[in-house]
Amino acid sequence: MHIFKEMIRASKTARCCGVPILSGNSLTAQTLRQLAELASDNSDPVLLTGPEGSGKRSLARAIHEASPWSDTLFIELLDHHLQEDHLSVYWTGSLFLHQVDRFPNKDQKNLLDWLDSPESRDVRVFATMDSWGEGGALIEPLRNRLSRLRIPCLALMQRKDDIPAMLQRLWAEDLDNIPPIFDRETWGAMIDHEWPGNFRSLKSFATKATRLFSGRIVTADQIRRLLGSHSQREMEMNCFNLKDHLAQEEKLFLIEALLRSNGVIATAAGLAGLNRTTFIAKMKRYGLARM
Repeated sequence: MHIFKEMIRASKTARCCGVPILSGNSLTAQTLRQLAELASDNSDPVLLTGPEGSGKRSLARAIHEASPWSDTLFIELLDHHLQEDHLSVYWTGSLFLHQVDRFPNKDQKNLLDWLDSPESRDVRVFATMDSWGEGGALIEPLRNRLSRLRIPCLALMQRKDDIPAMLQRLWAEDLDNIPPIFDRETWGAMIDHEWPGNFRSLKSFATKATRLFSGRIVTADQIRRLLGSHSQREMEMNCFNLKDHLAQEEKLFLIEALLRSNGVIATAAGLAGLNRTTFIAKMKRYGLARM
């Protein structure tokens, strides 16, 4: 029996570690994995705090999928309003409440009453807030009820050392494409970026970098251009060649048109204001493959 329990525990840990937001070897990543494993073993509400884009929803789903209720519903409520159906209809699964502190007081009180009633016994609640702070718009009784298990999700700038592991995990999930190749300087440019959109921005970057540089070596300067993170020091160090700069901007413009059109060349050409033949010629010039 002891061995069987250890096998279950190892399985849960593996499922959590496979989630990009939990990747990395930093103390933050290790703590997140421990908290996620702890949360997957009980049915108490979980309060996830952190800035927009920091992976709160991804973490909630990872905990749900690593729990004994992984085959039940995972319902997301993102409109800051609690519908009566969510509390009056019996169901089994997890309920994800986005920015619960922005719910009207009436909804917060209804949620509190429901959490303390038998009707909620088979529903696991995940709630998010942008920050913990003092006071706030969350009524105190609900705050105490939800925060029995609180998991902070930090901004990506506070987890710089985990960025390579997160990005590699994102690419590992994309089995249809070959990721680009980064050297040490390129990874340095990634880590130095401020990532204002946090983990959400990293996911977007992973997709664009694969589409633009699939299977090819990428320089730090190319990454900075893709991220839009030119610093004054970079401009001074590099020979600011207008022809090269315009060519790079045109290449990024073409890839953006392809992304917006889901790879349909005729649509992408229309978005770019070019005829199809010219668009294809430019794709060949910059080594862009059909998506």
